[in-house]
Amino acid sequence: MFKCGKAILGQYIMSKLEQLFIWCVFKPNPLVQIFYLGIAVGGYYEYVKTVFMKYCPGPYLGEFHKYTGSVLMFACYYSFY
Repeated sequence: MFKCGKAILGQYIMSKLEQLFIWCVFKPNPLVQIFYLGIAVGGYYEYVKTVFMKYCPGPYLGEFHKYTGSVLMFACYYSFY
């Protein structure tokens, strides 16, 4: 695999890709935090768009679900902080 990559991309680029891989997997970096924050914000956006606007309150969800969901999400953000 590495011989094929070196033949196609060259030694310099393969060396840089290896360094990038080591940095992403084995070194402390902000990528996991950025990924988590993206998932959390995107999930909350979908929750507001879907639940707040369409299904809450509804036959199976009471009005208080708007508030409890928001409190739980902000608790999630606070624990991240």
